[in-house]
Parts: sequence; C-alpha cells; structure tokens
Amino acid sequence: MRNLVLLFLFGNFLLMGCSATKTYGPTLVSKNTYLVEREEGTFPLNNLPLVQEAEKIAVHFCNIRNEQIDVISTKTNPGPYILGNYPKGSVYFSCISKLSDIQRLSILNKSSSCITKSAIEFDDGISEVGSLSKAIVNECYDPCVAQKEKFMNKSESYFTGSCIAEATNALYKTRNITRQGGSFKVFNDFMFSKRKGDGHFRNTIHTFSSDYSSNLYFYCSVGTYNDSVNTHYLSLAGKTIQNLGLEYNSKGKINLSVNGVEHEFVFLEGEFDDNYELQIPLANITEYLNSNKIIVSNDKHTIVFSTKGYMDAKERMIKECSGINKDL
Repeated sequence: MRNLVLLFLFGNFLLMGCSATKTYGPTLVSKNTYLVEREEGTFPLNNLPLVQEAEKIAVHFCNIRNEQIDVISTKTNPGPYILGNYPKGSVYFSCISKLSDIQRLSILNKSSSCITKSAIEFDDGISEVGSLSKAIVNECYDPCVAQKEKFMNKSESYFTGSCIAEATNALYKTRNITRQGGSFKVFNDFMFSKRKGDGHFRNTIHTFSSDYSSNLYFYCSVGTYNDSVNTHYLSLAGKTIQNLGLEYNSKGKINLSVNGVEHEFVFLEGEFDDNYELQIPLANITEYLNSNKIIVSNDKHTIVFSTKGYMDAKERMIKECSGINKDL
C-alpha cells in the first residue's frame, strides 16, 4: 500500500510538473525565417490550439517590428505522448514589410519598366533569347530581384527565375510586334511604341509617376486605308484615381489641374490595368508636354510624372501622328 501511495504521489507530481504550457522562441533559424513553438505538459485531444497560440505569438512578434507575418509552415508533434515527448505546435514564419496596394504596384512597375526597356535596347532581333534574358536580368537585378526579395519574402532564386521568364516574354513580344511592322524606342523615362492593328497603327508614348504607381499615356491611332479610325487622347492610369483620393464614377467627369491649368477628364475602365483611368479625348500633346514638368493635381493631392526624354518622345509622336490633327 505504501508503495502504491508513493507511486500515486509521484505520478501526480509528474503531471503537475509538466502541466504548464511552455513557449520556445521566436528563434531565428535561417535568413528571415523564425520558429516559435508551444509545448503542452498535459495531453490534449489535438495540437491545433497549440499551433494557433504559436501563430498569435508570431503575429505579435512581427507587429512590434511594424511588419506583417508570412507563415511558411506549421507542424505538430504526432505522438505518442509519453514522458519527454509532449504535444507541441510549431510555426515557421517570416516577418515582411507591410505593403499597400500602391507600394506593391510601384515595385512591380519598376521591375517591368526596366525589363521592357532593356529588352528593347538589348535586342538585335537575331541573338539567342536565353542569353539576352539573363543579360536583361543582370541589368535589372535591383528592381526585379533584390527589391522584390526584400519586400515580398521569396527567395533570390525564385525572383531570378520569374524575371528571366518575364524578360523572355518581353523579347518575344517586341520581336513579334517588330516583325509585323511595329517599332519601339526608349527616350530615357519615356517609351514609344508603334503597333499594327486591324487597318491601323497605334502609337503610344508612356511614362510613370515619380513613385511608379501612376501611368501617363498619349495615344494616337492612324488608319492604314482611311482616316475613319484616326483618333488621339491622353490617359492617366495605374493608381491615379486612388492617388488623387477619387472614387470611380462610370458616368462621371472631373476637373484636374495639369501644370496649373484646369482640364476636364472623363472616367473610363482601364485598358491595360486592373484599374480605372482618366482620359482626355483629342488631347493636344503640345499642351501637356510644353515644359519640363508634368504635374497633375486636385485640391488635396498631387502626382508628379517623370519628364526625362519628353521632348524627343513628343517629337516622335507628332511625326507618327501628324496626319491626324494639325494641333496634335
């Protein structure tokens, strides 16, 4: 009997001594990868609460760094639960910068802009695409790989591979357009493109805002057989509407200042972005590219667009579209 009592007391001592839930970590286990674990001394029916508790600790850890959590994987101890092997929930995670939609788009636009411009400048039309793609990624390593790795929490090899694929696609796309009679030209921060459509050529010059979240386009379409498709207009796309603190209005118009002069814009669904755009039909290109600044604003917000290369881009656009309107 005495032995049974001692055994009972010893068992209770073990249970009491092991009943407290313990936390291990967060511990840095590799580059920007942390591990936090919650271990239970008793024997619950499953480990899910432990994983959830560990994830809450991980979220708090990232929050105090003003970052957000990116859960890489979770793991539970499958048992059997015997002395020294207690229920445990583990969470591997990273802390990444909190990016707004506009910040994320800025990073992506810087990358795609560099790749597209480099594809235009590097390609001679006959060189092997694979080698050119690697050269383009080397040229665009910072925006396409380093910055994405820093803010989007994927590996260098992942972004290198995706950038090579993007560069390859850009090369094939520009070659295809060129073979159909189109052309491209880079003027510093402006890019000119001429693409053949159904019975017309569409000419475009494009530049980004200083933070790469808004796009400015001038378009003109010139008919190859008749002038019924001739048109030209200015478009503000990307996150322009959000950057100006506006809401999309399918039937709306709004006055905005361009370089201090008020102009009427109409709201339209975006053509190249998953967003909406503001457009001025029949816009006079010289009215907007007549100085070394392009500033679009309303009473609360301002967007500054790059003007590097704007004079050469404007001259090319006027040359290609001169038959449309003498005031282009």
